[in-house]
Amino acid sequence: MPFFSSKQCTEPAQAALKVLGDKTFQITSSFWYRIPAGFTKKYLPDSPLIEVRAHQGKATTDLASVPSFLWGVLASYGPHLMPALLHDQRCEDVRIAKKAGEGNPFLLRSKADYEFRKALAEAGVGRVRRRVFWAGVAFGKYLSYGRGRGLLLAPHVVIGMAAQVGLLLSLFGVRWMDREPRDFAVVLGLALLASAAWWRDWSLPFVAILAGPLLVSLIVFTYVVTIIVFFTDGAEQAPATIRKLWTALAAKLTARKAPAVEPAA
Repeated sequence: MPFFSSKQCTEPAQAALKVLGDKTFQITSSFWYRIPAGFTKKYLPDSPLIEVRAHQGKATTDLASVPSFLWGVLASYGPHLMPALLHDQRCEDVRIAKKAGEGNPFLLRSKADYEFRKALAEAGVGRVRRRVFWAGVAFGKYLSYGRGRGLLLAPHVVIGMAAQVGLLLSLFGVRWMDREPRDFAVVLGLALLASAAWWRDWSLPFVAILAGPLLVSLIVFTYVVTIIVFFTDGAEQAPATIRKLWTALAAKLTARKAPAVEPAA
């Protein structure tokens, strides 16, 4: 493991966390990440050791920021816990640097995401799962620091996903958009090849195109099941997201039905 409890790197670190809520925690003891050999020079940090600081004040973490509908595939804790805490710290460093006007936020975040992917590999996370984890945080980078590029990335991924769906449907005899299977195959191939245009982030659209339809299907299936659970077993058994949506909808409906109160003369 590349995580240690001190700068001397003699004892492996264990995550020391204080539970504040269902998905809210605080790191109670600092630990260090030692940069392994083989780091890309462009992303090599200034120091061979990175401190993941104990939280102070109201600072918190939700561990790995995995949406509830993906918990069956990617849990919020496990061998990726320490890399996730490292990534939280590095993203906070990027936000601080941006406020201070220091460095290029997009490049700094790229470094943080690269460190995360390397740490996942060293922690023993499988190749597919760490690529999916990395793709998730890389999308976050484009949303936070590269929205102009994100406007190009989104249609690239959507076109590739649509082509894959069309190809799969045609293999089962379903004709979509009145196109032949080879048409979808050509578009899918071109979309995957176009991933090279994103240079170091080439695997982001590549993974998103291939895994996207499966993940979208999983999201739809999960929400259908949770809605059924909501109405059959009660709100207490449903995920927090569904409860919040229902509460907001009920509040709007109540507000519409409530009679207007005229001010006293």
